[in-house]
Amino acid sequence: MQQVKRFPGWGSAQVAVLLDFAQKEGLLIQSALFGSDITEQSLKYEDPSLVQELVVINNLISLCDYHPFQMGLKVGRMANAHTFGLMGQALIAAPTIRDITSLVKQHFAGDHHFLKIQPKFKGNKILTTFEVPAHLSKKEAQFILGRDMGAAISFQEGAHSRFMSIVP
Repeated sequence: MQQVKRFPGWGSAQVAVLLDFAQKEGLLIQSALFGSDITEQSLKYEDPSLVQELVVINNLISLCDYHPFQMGLKVGRMANAHTFGLMGQALIAAPTIRDITSLVKQHFAGDHHFLKIQPKFKGNKILTTFEVPAHLSKKEAQFILGRDMGAAISFQEGAHSRFMSIVP
């Protein structure tokens, strides 16, 4: 897997959500982190790589009785604030329009996570394609697709609720 530079805080936030899910499922943090070279202490100071995050994902897949897509969807529904909050922070911190455009392109190209996300506007609809990289196993792909879709659904529901609360 190609190593890419992630948004600052992206990897640690993603793994923190995975660990929060693990705890809610009654799993030991050490079991979720096994073989990843991540410690709870290291999450405070450094971002795990995509490879390390994938080790944690695989640990969860093997430790839980959920179908990987269903588990990913649950994690994504929990993660929406972290995922989109980090993207928002990165955009706010970008000093120029060019930097903002670059960050958005990198996000949709999968440079900071696993999937390439391709939204297209067709009439009054947004059609989103999630492209899964070939290097992921079937279970990894199912989990990650579920997680990204769950986060997107939660984000849209939250945006809709906030919009409806301000409309008279």
